[in-house]
Amino acid sequence: MPTPTANHESLSRGLLIGALLVFVADFACVVREQHTWSTDTLSELARLSLPGLGILLLGVLLRRPTSREKSGKNTSQRCFSHLPIPAVVVNRRGRICNANPAATRLVGLHLNALLNRPVHKYFHPPQSTPENCKLCQHIKAGLDMPADDFAFAKPLWQQISLSRMTKGKSERLLQLHFDISNRKQAEERMALVLDGAELGYWDWDYVNGKYQVNQRWLEMLGLEKDDLD
Repeated sequence: MPTPTANHESLSRGLLIGALLVFVADFACVVREQHTWSTDTLSELARLSLPGLGILLLGVLLRRPTSREKSGKNTSQRCFSHLPIPAVVVNRRGRICNANPAATRLVGLHLNALLNRPVHKYFHPPQSTPENCKLCQHIKAGLDMPADDFAFAKPLWQQISLSRMTKGKSERLLQLHFDISNRKQAEERMALVLDGAELGYWDWDYVNGKYQVNQRWLEMLGLEKDDLD
């Protein structure tokens, strides 16, 4: 079912096309009937062109964004700019279309230096290539990607997600970054403590129904890793 906005745009486009046709037809009629230019010719041209110009002006006014549309766009831009986490808008060619201040601070570059540049070069793990990068593959396909952990230059870790900005296979996606470096460092220290004390470790993620164990836990129960599959 067409939305009011779509109907408004169709009406505006039709009026503009009609106005141009009327104006061209008026002009052609005058030129055809008058072989020489005179004051009367110009007056006749002006008289016949007024209806077309009026419709053209009406079409232009209708196509101007409403205050509500302007307000909505400005609000979205303000929200995007004030996000405390890095956010990047990227198209399916892997090019940066927009980035908020948090994202520009992350890479130490101004927005103008990032626009239309490859997102992989600045915001994806450096140890991967665009061909084998999980993020790049989802971007190219225009698909959402749940948040996943990615290692950057040690000790930096980023949790990155991709969300389509429209339904279907979107031409643009929103890439969000969460700094999880502190969490990863804590996990590494915990692993060292467990290994040093020769303690068994079993962690259950009851939300997803998954669990993790270490080798010492398996040895204590006389199990192999394959026994858990």
